[in-house]
Amino acid sequence: MNKGPDDTPKAWPGRISLATQKLVIFLMLRIIVRDEPMLFAGFLTKPIKTSELFGVIAGVFGHQATKECSNASQRPIDKGLGARSPLRILLAEDNLVNQKVAGRILERMGYRADLAANGLEPLAALRRQTYDVVFMDVHMPEMDGFEATRQICQKWGPAERPRIIAMTASAMQGDREKCLEAGMYDYVSKPVRVEELQAALERASEIRIA
Repeated sequence: MNKGPDDTPKAWPGRISLATQKLVIFLMLRIIVRDEPMLFAGFLTKPIKTSELFGVIAGVFGHQATKECSNASQRPIDKGLGARSPLRILLAEDNLVNQKVAGRILERMGYRADLAANGLEPLAALRRQTYDVVFMDVHMPEMDGFEATRQICQKWGPAERPRIIAMTASAMQGDREKCLEAGMYDYVSKPVRVEELQAALERASEIRIA
């Protein structure tokens, strides 16, 4: 902003008025409190992963054209889902912010998820106890989610292993197929959206009951 003789802020010549334009903010922090998630179209944490940056950009600009329509049809969060369809859930995600966001959404649905911070920890967790669902980030330290899923499929049979749901910020064509080929049952994109997470859990519950 510029200032006139009376110190009144004036717009720079040629600048677009924020009152009539959508504002895209890339907020890059090590930790962010998501108490006001509707303020931002997307978020990134440092250190930034190329796949997450690409995913956020594609998500923000890819959804702007249909934002009004999607908001109108968005289902409210089902706070009784956990009571109706109890599931033992493991959340494998190395990013602290994504852990908190996904964990908070699951809590609002009535679930409590155990956490794994790298690709080796889900294998150790499954040796200790049984899980119905594992949300698996595909990019993690020690071992990526694809290899972790392959090893789970090798060590546990179809009736014993959990439903593995991929979590990825990648928007590349064929990414879903790559997840399914690794042995993952389903796929949700990041940043995590309530309706996607809820729909994936509902699908996992239907398979478990069947």
